[in-house]
Amino acid sequence: MTLRLLVLLLAVAATSVFGQDDFPGFYGKITSRPKAGDFAPDITFTKVLHNEGAESWSPADFYGKVTVLGFLPYVSDNPALVNQWNALVEQFAEKQVQFAWITREKESTLLPFLQEHPIKGWLFHDPNGGTGRSYGLESPETVIIGADHRIVGFDRDSAFPNERVVNAVLDDRITTTPPKPPPEGLKAFSESRRVLLSPEPQRMPQPGDHKPDFSPSYAVHIALAHDPANGGDYAGGDYWSLQGYTAKRLLAQMLDLNSNRIELPAPIDTNTRYDFAIVLPRPEDEETKRSLIRLGVEDYFHITATSENRLRDVYVLTAPEPKLRAATSDQFASDGSISTIEISGPDGLRVRSPHNIEGITSMMLQDSTVDQFCKMLESDLDRPVVNETKLDGKFDFEVKDPAIPAQQRPKGDFVQRLRDQLGLVIAPAQRYVETTVYRLR
Repeated sequence: MTLRLLVLLLAVAATSVFGQDDFPGFYGKITSRPKAGDFAPDITFTKVLHNEGAESWSPADFYGKVTVLGFLPYVSDNPALVNQWNALVEQFAEKQVQFAWITREKESTLLPFLQEHPIKGWLFHDPNGGTGRSYGLESPETVIIGADHRIVGFDRDSAFPNERVVNAVLDDRITTTPPKPPPEGLKAFSESRRVLLSPEPQRMPQPGDHKPDFSPSYAVHIALAHDPANGGDYAGGDYWSLQGYTAKRLLAQMLDLNSNRIELPAPIDTNTRYDFAIVLPRPEDEETKRSLIRLGVEDYFHITATSENRLRDVYVLTAPEPKLRAATSDQFASDGSISTIEISGPDGLRVRSPHNIEGITSMMLQDSTVDQFCKMLESDLDRPVVNETKLDGKFDFEVKDPAIPAQQRPKGDFVQRLRDQLGLVIAPAQRYVETTVYRLR
């Protein structure tokens, strides 16, 4: 997903939590919320900018083919996505699949871009967002519609169509029922080769949706997780509720560290999940809330932190022949990095537990330093990543996934692609690393 789209989505999400009583969604106020199995609403548009044949669109075009709707609001800033889209359309050209890109970009920038970057499949101009509203979308998501005109599911993880998902639809391997709890559930789900889609669109949190029912105070409330399998991070100006967190993950977030840079004493079970919450008498800034929660957690577990340089197993990143692209400016760019990272796991499931470097399949990070790249890279790894590249400045990082099934990936695949595509070398080593060490009081 591009920086411009992600920044807009982050702005929309922030608005939903702070300062509005009724969040209208990216496409406006939602009046209908169709689900998987319902007949797909028709596409509304002011103009068909490209189509597959000579005829214009009609509702009958839903029948007989799988339809993939990509709700990508902006086109002209995303030539790389246009190339990926065209490649995807060509890949399924001989199959009963049609692709429709819904955009709301102004014609003044859109039409000149299309002269030099033609788009395959259908391209609909929907400046008022009517199609997004009719599908109940509060943010851009991919929607899959079956040949019977019924919604197959919503891909909440991506606003861009996914080859793996399309193949699963054609093979009748889509499910909207989550697997049973691990480990047995994940193993059975993986062996079934089914792909998980959501039965309904993502709903943005509304102010107060997850505000705990505690009397306002500066006390931190800690209890065993009400729903360990489905947690969340919910915040407003005067509250913060973190559900389904381990103590280590919670402290990592409060300290703005990756959890592999934190050590807890043995008596604290790092697998037990808790609900942590604070409801304040008045709104406070995020740093104040972080400090209050951290101190409350340290008091609850009777622990004290020290910072120590320890000899650790790490990954060392070097750049013998760097191929990094300098960061491209964008009018929507903000301070801080925008990123995506994919970890291999059962189809349709996000795998968030620590992995070695080979667990990563693809990643993207824009307008960021190498230190930020290392921090993002290590966020899902079992050890820290140390920057020894000696590279300054900001860059756009992207390691593409060749879509090889996990069981067929050669050993060293991600490491090799990192070197081939970015000229960066990552290797296991030992280094002294600043580590936050907690001890019992």
